[in-house]
Amino acid sequence: WGGAFALSMQACLFLVVVVALVWVKVREHGSRTWFEFGLDTSKQMIGSGWMHIANMLCAMIFASTSVDAVIDECSWYATNLILDTTLGVFVEWALLTA
Repeated sequence: WGGAFALSMQACLFLVVVVALVWVKVREHGSRTWFEFGLDTSKQMIGSGWMHIANMLCAMIFASTSVDAVIDECSWYATNLILDTTLGVFVEWALLTA
């Protein structure tokens, strides 16, 4: 899974996201309570977390079955992320506008 450095980077990124979300809530001038805000953001965090895990698993599987040893997990993860955020958004848009 990448060792202690990879896990500490994951934890740091998670902390940055949580701080950013709390900052958004403090600066927001809406009528949502902290509970409602927590429900809204937890839904997004759970979805993003599952996509992150799926991308990591795909990257590990693709790298282990790759014929070319030059392409590692990081390259596959970046490829999955780019495809998800470009092609995936296009597919969602097409489905929503159909």
